[in-house]
Amino acid sequence: MKWEEFARPSVAVDVAVLTVVPESQPWLGLLVYRRAGDAHPGRWDIPGGFVQAGERLADTVLRVLREKSDVRGLAPTQLHVFDDPKRDERGWVIAVAHMDAVPHQRLQAAMTRRDDVRIVRVQDSDGRVRVQLPGRFRRLPWDHDEIVTMAVERLRERYARHPDPDGLTSSSDEGMTTTTHAPTVPTWDGGPVLGDSQVHALVAGAETGPAFTLTELRRVHEAVAGRPLQRDTFRRMVEPHLHRTAFTSEGRVGRPGVLYVRDDR
Repeated sequence: MKWEEFARPSVAVDVAVLTVVPESQPWLGLLVYRRAGDAHPGRWDIPGGFVQAGERLADTVLRVLREKSDVRGLAPTQLHVFDDPKRDERGWVIAVAHMDAVPHQRLQAAMTRRDDVRIVRVQDSDGRVRVQLPGRFRRLPWDHDEIVTMAVERLRERYARHPDPDGLTSSSDEGMTTTTHAPTVPTWDGGPVLGDSQVHALVAGAETGPAFTLTELRRVHEAVAGRPLQRDTFRRMVEPHLHRTAFTSEGRVGRPGVLYVRDDR
């Protein structure tokens, strides 16, 4: 048999983009868009599409994100291949699922430009990961709920091992502020005291990633985990992986908290 005679499936990509939404109680969110066209029109879904001729998977992912949700500049990684021949009623479609987790502010521009792009809540219900979709549908089309579940589980595995590996804490809630001061470091090399913006630039720029308090960090980890985390246990788990700076964050409520950065050395 010649290779031309073998059956050929279509290849598609689907992308689960996760974030932590900055509210007084941060929550885990998923990027969705409202579908158009002949397949499940009007339903909310994760961005996805078919690989075009001569196109690499990575290029398809970026194109799909741009066309379906107006999101740019991400770097999703491959998650899993979904190859059930009956997974799509339109025909034999193999889907290469991808995922990414990014700070909320990186998705805000798309939502201000379009009314068919949203961030929806992801939560656990009856022991399963569920997406709170607008409208009457309670599930994503096809097997996309399974894709999201796998992406959430992968994210939770990463956050159980490392403090905020994806930098989601930089989208902390409104009750926190990144304004910093250095009461224990009045001068630098005998020079004048630095202003708040200068200090924050040093903390967030010279160190590895964004600066945060342990409270901010714990709230983001709780949003990812979908459950409360015991404060002292969490502190003992993350402190060996953090670098304590000389600066503090002025919160709107309570005392300023010490700022930390990840120690990636």
